[in-house]
Amino acid sequence: MRLYKQIREVTIGETLFSFDKIDIDFEVGRTNNSTSNIAAIKIYNLSQDNINGISKGLAVSIEAGYKDFSKVIFNGVVDTVRSYDEDNGVTTEIKATQNNELMLYTRVDMTFNKNSKASEIINALVNNSHLEIGILDLVNDKQYPKGKTFSCSLKKAFQVLAKDTGSKFFYDSTKVYFKNSSKEYTKSMGIDGYRGLLKIEPAEKGFSMQTLMIPEIVEDIIINVTDKYYTGKYRVKECSYTAKGTDDFSIFSVLEVV
Repeated sequence: MRLYKQIREVTIGETLFSFDKIDIDFEVGRTNNSTSNIAAIKIYNLSQDNINGISKGLAVSIEAGYKDFSKVIFNGVVDTVRSYDEDNGVTTEIKATQNNELMLYTRVDMTFNKNSKASEIINALVNNSHLEIGILDLVNDKQYPKGKTFSCSLKKAFQVLAKDTGSKFFYDSTKVYFKNSSKEYTKSMGIDGYRGLLKIEPAEKGFSMQTLMIPEIVEDIIINVTDKYYTGKYRVKECSYTAKGTDDFSIFSVLEVV
């Protein structure tokens, strides 16, 4: 696997900032649960016009990887932005969150008929929003003999349905996913010292792994690790993409044994 020439591209609104023209650091956190993905971005020595053009609510995307091997790792919106002077110039710090306004602010006040099934309710809730279903594979498609009433946010309604059905729920900016945690939904990938693995070791939550910035590593993917001590099959529960300076360009992942 040839990994050369870092790609760090941040698009805010319609403006593209690229690492080959300006210094960019970032940290992106992603999980395979219903917690919102977040990004912290630092861009150095922007012009005042560029700084003035960044405001709360603008769309943000981050693409990372290497030449001929990069992907978008974050989509969201600007939450906060501030600029301050440092010894080497001006730093502009941007905090961005997954665009989850639909989840947080869409109110659900609905009652479903007797004997309604969870899958029917999920489809109805999705159809009443601007979201789509990415995956709907419930562990137990629970039936509600007395019907079901919701008076809460859309996100809370989905979380209740996930708990009732024993399923794993998460979402992105356009789709919702209900998964059976015992199944694999993406093609597994192999990794070792020749393919970007830096280290893997036991951790409090299972195993922790550090790799080079391989954009295929995302939450919920299955990874077949070849290592002197910890060869095995793992699922990514959380991952943090870090780009800092010229040398730190890697992914830290929390793994569970499959």
